[in-house]
Amino acid sequence: VGGRVVKSSVVPRDGRTVEFTIRWQAGPKTPWPADKSIEPVVSTNVGAIRDVQADAVAADVRTVRFLLARDEARPAELRCFLRSGSDALSETWSYLCS
Repeated sequence: VGGRVVKSSVVPRDGRTVEFTIRWQAGPKTPWPADKSIEPVVSTNVGAIRDVQADAVAADVRTVRFLLARDEARPAELRCFLRSGSDALSETWSYLCS
């Protein structure tokens, strides 16, 4: 696993929706595989994840954006990482959205 989170942002959209953007940088000794697809894996314990988008910003940079429809009664524990097939390519980003 070589990809590291280099930036993340959280933007409230309305009373229940929050937009997240996470940027990963491949490690110098572990570049992203050029011949395989890279997909984000996003999860939450409450609420609903929607509109997940992944973009290759550069050969060694990936950005993931998604929306969380919150359950206002409980905080949401969010997690996101990048994978190719069954191989994890990045560290896991985590965030407690209260």
